[in-house]
Amino acid sequence: MTFNQPLQNNGSINISTEQVQSIISNIVEPKKDSWKRNLDIALTIAGAECLFIQAYSMVMTSSSDRTAPNPAVTIQSRVLPVEAVDSYQVSRTYTGKIAAARNSNLGFSRGGQIESVLVKEGVRVTKGQTLAKLDTQNLATQRQQLIAQKAGAQARSAELESGARPEDIDAAQAAIADLE
Repeated sequence: MTFNQPLQNNGSINISTEQVQSIISNIVEPKKDSWKRNLDIALTIAGAECLFIQAYSMVMTSSSDRTAPNPAVTIQSRVLPVEAVDSYQVSRTYTGKIAAARNSNLGFSRGGQIESVLVKEGVRVTKGQTLAKLDTQNLATQRQQLIAQKAGAQARSAELESGARPEDIDAAQAAIADLE
């Protein structure tokens, strides 16, 4: 709805009876789509407020300047199309701390670095299923050291069981003779 009626010198607005009835019917008449009705009401009220503010400002300027005649003023308004939408998107930002609903304390017989994880997060597992593999390189090194120590201990044991060699006996007797 547009109002292209000129203002009179006293600042009044001329609106026809049909225009008033149209405004009232838009406000009072129930409609099927309530959001359209509310939009019509809001636009009608906003248009009326704009007309009132424009008329008030003209009356105030004309009352302060009585010498100059007030020319006829045409208030122009434009109608904007309104389109209905099916959905809309709202973006929200929250702050907080994310915590697991359940924690499981796990214990391992050996420590080390994980070489590979065999299951994905959130997947159900069964009892006894291998979940991850540890890096066994350091364990292999420790095994080789233990094998070498075992071989040395077996050699000493065999030497003690067979008795001392004649060279070792001669060396020990020489050391005793030096002390005397």
